[in-house]
Amino acid sequence: MEEVRQLIAWLLWILPVATAVNIVYCIIAMNVDQDMVQSYKKRIRNAVFFLVIAETAMGLVNVIAGYYS
Repeated sequence: MEEVRQLIAWLLWILPVATAVNIVYCIIAMNVDQDMVQSYKKRIRNAVFFLVIAETAMGLVNVIAGYYS
């Protein structure tokens, strides 16, 4: 059970960092390639949506793991 808690803690730390890196990359790419602005905006929206879903799921897993331990 301790391994699961460590994995959850690691994911809760790495997911926002990876999403921020992805968003920064998309913003830089939007400045370089003006033709693909809508595509990069969609990628940013999808990244933020994934982060919200992942954080919610990890929080739910954390609550469930805490309940059963």
